[in-house]
Amino acid sequence: MYNPVHFREVRPDVLHAFIRAHPLGTLVTSGQDGPEASHLPIFLDADAGRLRCHMARSNPQWRQLETGGRALAIFTDADRIQELRATPGGQLDGHGLAVAGGAPAALQGEEYSILIEELELGVRSYNCLKRVGVETIGDLISKTEGELSAIPNFGKKSIEEVKENLATHGLSLRSDDD
Repeated sequence: MYNPVHFREVRPDVLHAFIRAHPLGTLVTSGQDGPEASHLPIFLDADAGRLRCHMARSNPQWRQLETGGRALAIFTDADRIQELRATPGGQLDGHGLAVAGGAPAALQGEEYSILIEELELGVRSYNCLKRVGVETIGDLISKTEGELSAIPNFGKKSIEEVKENLATHGLSLRSDDD
C-alpha cells in the first residue's frame, strides 16, 4: 500500500489508542475473484501483536484468510469522516484515519493549517522559515531535514528546535527516504 510519509503514523501507542477507540474496521483481502471487503468489529490484542475479529461463516471472505491470504485492516473515525478535506495537492489529509496491515496511515489533519507563529520557535528559526515561504505546520512537515539544512542560517540547533516543537503536536518532518 502506498503511504506517503506525511500521512504516516508509526507510533504503536497512537495506533493502538485509535484502534481501541474505533474498533469498527474494514477488512480487505484478495482472492482469485479479486478483492473482498467486510465491515467488522476488530479488536486489538496488543500482547499477542494481533488484530482479532469475528466473521460469520456465511461470509465467504474467511476462506481467503484460512488459506493464508494477506489482509489489510482499515480503521476510520466515522464521526469525523465528513470533516475530511483535501490538501492543496488534492489528496485527503488523512484526518481520522488509521490503517493496520502494511504501513500505517496518519492521524493528522487540523495541525496542517496551524500557522508556524503558533509554534514556540526562536526568532532566527521563525524568520528563516518565513523567508523561504513556510507559513503553516503543513508546509513545515512536507520538508526533510536536508531541505531545512539548505536554508541559509538554519543550522542543526534550528532543526532540533523544529523537530521538538513538531513532536509536541505528534508530528515530524518528512523522511529523507520519501
